[in-house]
Amino acid sequence: MALKICLVVGGTGGLGRAIAEHLAIRNYTVVIAGRNATIGTDIVSRIRSAGGRACFLSCDLSSAISIKELHSKVHSLYNRLDVAINAAGIALQPAAKLADVDLSGFKMVMDINVTAVFLCMQEQLRTMLEQGNSQVGRIINLASIYSSAGAPFGAAYCTSKHAVVGLTKTAALEYAPQGIAINAVAPGAVPTAMTETALDSAGKLGDQDFGKIGEEMVKQYPMGRYGSAEEVAKAVTYLIESDWTTGTVLTVDGGWSAGTSMNHALL
Repeated sequence: MALKICLVVGGTGGLGRAIAEHLAIRNYTVVIAGRNATIGTDIVSRIRSAGGRACFLSCDLSSAISIKELHSKVHSLYNRLDVAINAAGIALQPAAKLADVDLSGFKMVMDINVTAVFLCMQEQLRTMLEQGNSQVGRIINLASIYSSAGAPFGAAYCTSKHAVVGLTKTAALEYAPQGIAINAVAPGAVPTAMTETALDSAGKLGDQDFGKIGEEMVKQYPMGRYGSAEEVAKAVTYLIESDWTTGTVLTVDGGWSAGTSMNHALL
């Protein structure tokens, strides 16, 4: 498949960065979108130094206007969009049990993790539909292992990631006839800044330090380790390049979701 122009929304985050760099190596032209221009331009420089093609566009995902402007700029630059990766996400800080969750914090997580994905998908689909049947589109959303499970102190995050799967599957059904494949990747724990901050916050709430909670958490993974951002990027690439996969949530979690905590304890 000759898919060339790829937009990575949230491309300045840990997973987004790995995805952008991995796709650039595979000869995609990568548009990195995010709020942090310093990180964004650094990623672009790294990609270009390695012989890849990339640019950075600033975007505030809490703003519908900014999201629309981002996609308009992509269209102006390239007049097409072949692949869109919606990789941005946040977790509620500080962590709290459901009865103690602040409404403004809950709404903030929903705004970034759900509403922004919804708005981005709308813009991406409109562009892909305008390209006609001669073009093939791909949209990949970043879900989570908590898209199909709960987590203590994770009411906002888990709710938002369940919603991402709902958006993904619904859109996949609606736009399969037009040749647009829409899937999600659900990673397990990957060492990123967001993961470390979330674990640290939850650990303090449960009177545990970050190191201790991290040690206990890794035991839940049958493969005995956390994943890497590069492994998630490879899963995203598979979904982009698969011709007959849509409406799928590809779980990349070292076996975490294959059993229960009891199964893990027996290993």
